[in-house]
Amino acid sequence: MSAETRTEARGQCHCGRVHFVARFPSRFCCHCHCQSCRQSHAAGFVTWIGFKAEQVAVVAGAEELAAYESSPGTRRTFCHVCGTKLFFESSRWPGEIHIALAAFRTPVDREPEGHAFYEEHVEWIPWPPEPAPTGQKHGVTGLVLAGGQGRRMGSVDKGLVLLQGQPMVRHVIERFAPQVDEILINANRSIAEYEAFGYPVIRDQIDGFAGPLAGLQAGLMHAEHPLVATVPCDSPFLPLDLVVRLQKNLEAQNADFAVARTMDQPHPVFALVRRSLLPQLASFLQAGGRKIDAWYASLKAIEVAFDDEADAFRNINTAEELKQADPVAEQ
Repeated sequence: MSAETRTEARGQCHCGRVHFVARFPSRFCCHCHCQSCRQSHAAGFVTWIGFKAEQVAVVAGAEELAAYESSPGTRRTFCHVCGTKLFFESSRWPGEIHIALAAFRTPVDREPEGHAFYEEHVEWIPWPPEPAPTGQKHGVTGLVLAGGQGRRMGSVDKGLVLLQGQPMVRHVIERFAPQVDEILINANRSIAEYEAFGYPVIRDQIDGFAGPLAGLQAGLMHAEHPLVATVPCDSPFLPLDLVVRLQKNLEAQNADFAVARTMDQPHPVFALVRRSLLPQLASFLQAGGRKIDAWYASLKAIEVAFDDEADAFRNINTAEELKQADPVAEQ
C-alpha cells in the first residue's frame, strides 16, 4: 500500500522495544543542519518530519523512553536501551512533535522539502551549494512584510519583539528562507536593526504606513525573480511548505495571485504573486486603494487550502498573544 492510501506511518527504535504511530497529514519534512541536532545524533544533519502532538502515539515500550533538555525549551526523547533518538519537541513549535524520519518503517506522506539552519551546515558533506535540491525553489523572491505600525502591541516594531529570546522576524526568516531564492525585508523604521539580519531592506514608496500593499509594491519593484512570496513578520510558525504549495497551485491553474486559506479564512499576506502585476498594483495604489482583498478580487486569484496546517498561520498581534506563544516573555 502506498503512502498516498495510508492514513498513518509506523516506526520503532533500533532495538525494537519502542514502537510508535504517526497519523497523517504531516506538517513538514526537512533536513536540519543545526549544531544541536548534529551533535545529539552524531550526524552531519538530521531529517525530521513534523506532526501535531495529538497525531503521534507510542504504542509499545513507553516505559523504555527517556528524555533530556538539549537547550532551553527543547526536549529530545530516546530509547534508553539502544539510544535511538526518536522525538524532538520545542516551545518554539508548541503542540508539535518532530520525528526522526529514519525511525519510520512504513512510508510517510511526504518527501523532504527543504533545509533548516543551512547556514550551520558542515563543510565535510559534499552538499549542493544551493540548499534546496528538491525542486521547490523556482524563481521566487521572498518578501517579509515588516512595515506596519504594530498598533495592537503598543506601536512597537513587532518584527523585533523577542520570542524565545530571538527577534520574531528571525523565526520567520528561519522558516521562510529555505523556501525561496532570495529574501527582501520591507520595513519603514528600525532600518539598521533589520539590515543586521543580512538581507536587503526596502522601504515603502508611499509615505504614511500605507499597509501591506505598499510593502508588496516595494517588493515587486526590487525582486530579482518572476514570483514574489509574502509573509508577515509576526508569523513565527509559518508552514515550511508554504511556497511550494502556493506555487504548485498557481502554475497548475495559470493564476496571477495565490493566497493561503485555512477552513473558510483566507490569509492574503501569505501569498504568491507574479512580479508582472506591478503596473496594476501601482495604479490601484495611486487611485487610493489600500485593501489587499479588494485588489486581488480584480485579478485571476486562487485560494490554496492549508487546513492541515491551520495553526501555522497563527500570528502575534498583541502582548497577550505573545505571552501565550512565549510563556518566558512574562518573566
